[in-house]
Formats: sequence, C-alpha cells, structure tokens
Amino acid sequence: MSRSAITIWTQRVQKRLARATGELPLTPSSLEAALLAVARKLRIDPIVLLGALAAKPSPASLWNDVLQALQPQPAPRDEDWTAIAAAAEAVTAAFAHRTLASWVVEPALPADVFVLAACLATHTPSSHLEIVATHSDPRMVELGRCGLVPEATLLRAPDELRGYFRHLGRCWQVSPELRGLVRFESVSPCDLPGVQRPASSDGFQLIVSRGRLARLDRTVARRVARRLCGSLCDDGFLLLGPGDHDDRLFGELEPYVAPGVLLYRQRAGLQPLESIAADFAALLAAVEAHPTGWEPRWQLACLLLREGYAESAIAHLRELARWRPDFAEVWHVLSKAHTLAGDRAAAAEASSRALLAAAPGGAPKLLM
Repeated sequence: MSRSAITIWTQRVQKRLARATGELPLTPSSLEAALLAVARKLRIDPIVLLGALAAKPSPASLWNDVLQALQPQPAPRDEDWTAIAAAAEAVTAAFAHRTLASWVVEPALPADVFVLAACLATHTPSSHLEIVATHSDPRMVELGRCGLVPEATLLRAPDELRGYFRHLGRCWQVSPELRGLVRFESVSPCDLPGVQRPASSDGFQLIVSRGRLARLDRTVARRVARRLCGSLCDDGFLLLGPGDHDDRLFGELEPYVAPGVLLYRQRAGLQPLESIAADFAALLAAVEAHPTGWEPRWQLACLLLREGYAESAIAHLRELARWRPDFAEVWHVLSKAHTLAGDRAAAAEASSRALLAAAPGGAPKLLM
C-alpha cells in the first residue's frame, strides 16, 4: 500500500469524523491511536480498518465503534483493592497477636481470595492467619486449589503484594507460603465451613461476602445473613460488597468505619451518635479524596440510607447510576431510597430501570 493512498484515506476519515462529532479534525497520531484500539478489539489490521472507513459507503457499525473509542471513558469502578487493603489493615490491628480466622463466601473469582490473603499477610505473621473460602460450584473450588491468579487480577492489587506471587507466562502462581493459608471448600453459602478454628475462638474474626446477597432472593438472603452474623466471634468484622448494606439483614451489627472502608462489627449495645457522625465524616472524607471512586461513594450512600437520610443518599446514588447505568443494584437501592423519601413515581421509574439493567445478563460481578 502506497503512502499517498494512506494519506488520502487518513484525510478522508479525519473529515468524516469532524462532521460526525462537530469538532476539529483529529491529529494523525490521535486518529491512529483510536483506529488501533478498534482494530485490536475487532482483530483486524489497522490499515484494513482505515480503508473500510474511507470507503464509500463505509459500514455504520465500524463508525460507531470508532466514535465510541474517541468518547471519554466513564470513571472506572473502584476495583483496585484499596478498600480491601484498608479492611485488612483495620481487622489485623483489632486482632493483633491473635490468630485471625477468616471466611470468604462465594468469591466471584477464586484468585481474589489469594489477594485478600496477601493483604492480610502484609500486616500480621502468616502463622496467625487461617482462611477458608467456600463456593457452591465445585469448578470454582478446583480453580482456587490450583493457586493460579490471572494477570488482570494482580494488576488491580497494590504493588507491595507482588512478592507473594511469581510470574508464569500470562498467569501468576501463588507462593507456597500464601497458598498454605487458604483452604477451599465446596459447600452451600448457608452452610458453615468445616475449617478448624482456634479453640479460643467462638467464631470468625473476619467474614467477607462481596456482592453475593444482592443477587439472591430476599428470603434466601435473610437466611444467609443470619448465618454470617451468627458465625462472627465477639468483635468480629463483616466486609460486604456494594449493594449488600441492608439494615434489615444486618441491623444487629454495628457499622464500623476505618479509613476508606465500611465494615460491620459484632458488638453488644447501640452505637453512640457521636460514633455515627464520625463514620459519616470518615466516609465523606474518603469520597472527597477519591471523587470517582466507586466503593467509597457506595458505602457512604448505604450508610446514609441505613441511618434514614434518604435524600442525601439519593444524590450519591444518582451519581453512581450515571457512572454505571448497567448495574441493576444501583437502581434497586435508588428505588428504595425514593420510597423512603416518599417519591413513589421516582421509585417506580428506578425499579423499571433496574429491570432493564438486569435483563441482558444480570448485575456485573463484583470483587469477591
């Protein structure tokens, strides 16, 4: 292909894009980057794609892909493990010099359990850690026992955790030390795992259930929630996923806010109003420090809704719905907030949006 033909194609595509977007023509380098991204997605040669776009008439679907690649991408969901790392630091500090028994319920990816284990191991000796992960799908259990971690999972994790994994081609292998801390069991989420806990412990110090309850029937979710609450030891922590914060499920637990993460704790008595105000301030500071972070804003909205501040929660939920309109649970929680605020029309509209978002394939997987 001659360079003059490529130049003509480039100029033609630049003019067509300018007319389609109403903006100034892209520079050749910007256009090349956009075409390269679309060509990689479609698995075709960039020159072939350029020629197709310059042809008369050009395929409309190709133009849609290119225009989408040129649009500013939405803020990514906060799946970089910052909240998980903050929770690990808070829990290990609360149970310093004690064995920390943890239970991970139905992880979205078995590899996530090893990253959580690495977060815990950075703050406490491995001899003090005992982790069991349960899943109702035996295939997921077998994947976990292999000890392999996809590279995409590790790229989301903090850099200081890389020492617990070794590179094997396109995957990573968990170190033997870390792998020995985790036990995978194939059981129903309502069943207590058979991990042998320390004799001095009457339950788990940490239970992680991320994004599981939001996709369950309410009756089943209540049964699972009771099992989780009953499996916590005194002062034990429960780490939930976005959308699982429901006072009807976990009303007996006390909200506990560490820097950047909302946990629930098994403690007697009601939480003082001063502590609740401090929780709001801590979560609001986390949102202000990371305005596009998904999970801090989720946590703040759920805590506001839990304490009855529906109008304030609605503002944050609307922002989350704008970022991820395909996430059905945002609309479910927004519908509940509008119901508490007395706006039935808005609640019905949010409920219908939830059904539309869930129709293609359900809510997307969350961390854990």
